[in-house]
Amino acid sequence: MKELKIISYNSKILFFYFLLFMVYFNQLHASGKDNNIIVLPVSATLLNMRDEPGLNGKIIGQLTQGMMVVLKKKSLKKVILDGMEGSWVLVEAKIKNPDYDPNSSEWNKTFTYINREGWIFDAYVAYPEKFQKINQFNYYKLTGCIGDWCKDYEFYENGTYNSKSHDERYNEVITRGSIYRFQNIIKTIPDNKNSEAMYFFINDKGKICTSEGPPVFSLCSE
Repeated sequence: MKELKIISYNSKILFFYFLLFMVYFNQLHASGKDNNIIVLPVSATLLNMRDEPGLNGKIIGQLTQGMMVVLKKKSLKKVILDGMEGSWVLVEAKIKNPDYDPNSSEWNKTFTYINREGWIFDAYVAYPEKFQKINQFNYYKLTGCIGDWCKDYEFYENGTYNSKSHDERYNEVITRGSIYRFQNIIKTIPDNKNSEAMYFFINDKGKICTSEGPPVFSLCSE
């Protein structure tokens, strides 16, 4: 059994910001139903963001596996890079702040990333049609709390999951659904169509991690 428990003060702070990202991206998903806003995770271990489409574009940042991007614009031209076919897409994502000074006492982890627009090669973006429903998985339990507010995820060997949280009146809310996978990106799709799908990823150590923002905000099993 693999279990994630957040108990330290620093982890609680990170989980708080993770919740902010969850709210932010959930709002984008909800608004996307009317405004065609698409928010998707990066599937590559490391993906360059450029100031213009094409390999001649200047690298302005790098995205890592599981980071979420907002699709803004897509080139109609298909190209092949490293044997993979795709298009260049303009996205908005959080990248490392170029002005970040790790030696300054005024900086902390929450300011090391800033919103930026740039171009990426979308063969390394986990589009919905790339996911397949699975019926075999590892058991994981992911738990995080801020004060009295807790969020629990349990992933089961048969390809299903449960999530538990509390509403504003502290009533327990349970969501059940199925697990879908593309490479190391995990997507949980709830049985209740009014609930939002969520993304996770499996890192190089075989741990499951949250997939909502920059690595500093990701929570992984220990």
